[in-house]
Amino acid sequence: KDKKVYAFLLADWSNMKEDAFWQQMVKQHDTWLKDPAGQDITPAQLPKSIGSLQDDPLRTLSAWVRGSCGYVKCDPPGAAKDEDDLSCADKFPNVTCADAYFLEFKWGAYLAGVPEVKDALAGEASCSQQTPLNTQCLDNQYDKLNKALPAAMQAAAAPAAQQAVGEGTGYNSVVQTGIAQPKHCK
Repeated sequence: KDKKVYAFLLADWSNMKEDAFWQQMVKQHDTWLKDPAGQDITPAQLPKSIGSLQDDPLRTLSAWVRGSCGYVKCDPPGAAKDEDDLSCADKFPNVTCADAYFLEFKWGAYLAGVPEVKDALAGEASCSQQTPLNTQCLDNQYDKLNKALPAAMQAAAAPAAQQAVGEGTGYNSVVQTGIAQPKHCK
């Protein structure tokens, strides 16, 4: 079934040749040209549809770390918030928040190299994107990610993280308690 995706135009590069377009995309951090194993890919190797994306458990773990303020991403312009719903940028005003796309991928790539995270994941954690989804695999993945979350939170606050992910990535040196997303979303 077709789904709607809302988007907005960042720039009009339609007059560029294809090679120059992709160079600009990389320069502006508007694309992520790596596979889930962290290997470089070409633009032609990008999935043709969102449904063709590969499962990347470390990106999921990275999103959990972000949601727990392990690193701080800037609030989107015009984001509506309840008075009691402080964002990580609100909670950590001294941290330079990251205003970058594909931030979870970059942090996920860093977490992939952290021995304590690797040990907690104990091997392969990805699931096939088959339809219907394999709920047993997804439950197993959730349990592995939940087990890896404390190590990921420690790793995110480590000084080595700032060096590995670079400037402008929302590094937060204060270790936070990781909070996993609900196991079964409705």
